[in-house]
Amino acid sequence: MRVKFKRPVTHGGATVSELTFQTAVRVVLVDAQGRAVYDGDADDIAVIDHGAAARTERLRGANSSHGRPWLPQEKQDLRDAWLAGTPMADLVTRFGRSSNAIASEARRQNLPKTVGRSK
Repeated sequence: MRVKFKRPVTHGGATVSELTFQTAVRVVLVDAQGRAVYDGDADDIAVIDHGAAARTERLRGANSSHGRPWLPQEKQDLRDAWLAGTPMADLVTRFGRSSNAIASEARRQNLPKTVGRSK
């Protein structure tokens, strides 16, 4: 089991950003009031995270338009830039989206597989 912290913490005299346990038998989750909300077997837990909203906000830190629908003008601008051969790195910066999001929209628009090539 691996636990990653938002900021370094001191554990056992060492400051760490994550802890890995070969064997974790029991997990206790405590709410803001200090009450145990879960006290049970570690094997019963598949994932602990902050949910989809937190993931979206984290990804928006890297790509400002992550998860937002493409506006009609953005679609046209992408088409024009793609066909003009604009490098992917420039498209990522321009549209504030990941290269995967840009490539996916290009596929939806049936654009050539490689930037700058005609069909």
